[in-house]
Amino acid sequence: MQPIFFTAALWLGLAVLAAIIAHYLDISIALVEICGGNSP
Repeated sequence: MQPIFFTAALWLGLAVLAAIIAHYLDISIALVEICGGNSP
């Protein structure tokens, strides 16, 4: 059960990071998530 919580925490952490970056750059959160998801 622990890997499920680790995966959930990782995704939530990435979402918070995207929100912080979006606020800092003054752009859409969705745009940051799309650009971050397309990087290799």
